[in-house]
Amino acid sequence: KWCHNPESFTKKPELLFWEHKCTNCGACSKTCEAHFFENSVHKFNREKCIACGKCEKVCPQLHLPFQSGSNKVLKDMNRCYTREKYLEIIKKLKEKIPNIALTSDVIVGFPTETNEDFEDTVSLVEEVGFSGLFTFIYSKRDGTKAATMTPVLTDEEIKKNFDRLLEVQNIYSKKSNDAFVGKTVEILV
Repeated sequence: KWCHNPESFTKKPELLFWEHKCTNCGACSKTCEAHFFENSVHKFNREKCIACGKCEKVCPQLHLPFQSGSNKVLKDMNRCYTREKYLEIIKKLKEKIPNIALTSDVIVGFPTETNEDFEDTVSLVEEVGFSGLFTFIYSKRDGTKAATMTPVLTDEEIKKNFDRLLEVQNIYSKKSNDAFVGKTVEILV
């Protein structure tokens, strides 16, 4: 089962037993496996994720979008969190679930993003070491505040930054994938 928000499990208890019940109690069936997708850093519930991270029926994987590594760009995007808050969550998760595989979403070329802001994104990617990223070049969405902004960077600069981000992430994706070479593991199909 795929879940966009860990809170969804509380509405569908048949998917997973939470908190104190989710400690390898055997109540979950063999097919009761889950991945976490959390679409909001400020709504993230670390305790529930850690509880589920202790359950062998839950894949140790979390998708937690950070969008940008720049606090200025995050503020311009109207995000309710900072780079520091995001990294604090990741640090605590890695302490509690050392083998957690992390994925995220990143937008390159938001209208107010400078090359310096982009470097903040690259450094966050390097610091976290994501297993995978979903990367996007900003696209104008009519009716939003950002749609009225004039981009700071040229299309050529944005494309160059995007390609560089992919190159950096490919190093971490390969490292993550290489850790499984020669191993036999169960997969969810």
